[in-house]
Amino acid sequence: MDIKPTYNPGAVTRLASGLARPPETKAAGDTIAFNSAEALNKALNDTHDVRPDVVARARAVVAGNSYPPQETIQRIAALLASHLDGE
Repeated sequence: MDIKPTYNPGAVTRLASGLARPPETKAAGDTIAFNSAEALNKALNDTHDVRPDVVARARAVVAGNSYPPQETIQRIAALLASHLDGE
């Protein structure tokens, strides 16, 4: 099988007119619809700052004797021990 690449990364193309112009963009005027932003703001305003069900679940987890798990404690301890200075 003989593969001949057609892409030459060393090739340089020159512009006939000198400097390249950036593509023209439309001004951000009246053409933008803010319906989705308004819906997002409404949903954000309707969201409660505190979710009682999540707070109750978190309290139950923290109150248990198995939080945090023993493996997590051991890994954190090993990580801290590996970064201790010899002072």
